[in-house]
Amino acid sequence: MFDGPTASPLPPPGAATDGDFKTQVRARRNELLGLWAAGHMGFDSHAAATYARMIVKSGITQPDDWALVAAIASDLRESGCRLSEGAIWTELAQFAAIATLELGGEPRSAPIAA
Repeated sequence: MFDGPTASPLPPPGAATDGDFKTQVRARRNELLGLWAAGHMGFDSHAAATYARMIVKSGITQPDDWALVAAIASDLRESGCRLSEGAIWTELAQFAAIATLELGGEPRSAPIAA
């Protein structure tokens, strides 16, 4: 299972700079992606929340979307779910737009880059 580094899960609300806003969007996007993946792996709500927090923590300490997608794809395969990395990238982009809107920004058509 995804074994990312540990850090505090979400940056504090009320971004002061564009960089802070992007960090908040990335954290929320990763949380949504983690919950989505956990659902496909059949996790209960507690395990799904824990998995999502691990995804968020990893994205803060190592903001590499390629590694994140590969790790989630590996977790999905290990659980017997056969979603492609392309499907994960699609969800990543959709969750980036959702997170941006939730945090009061304008949606983008591509994932938030590091």
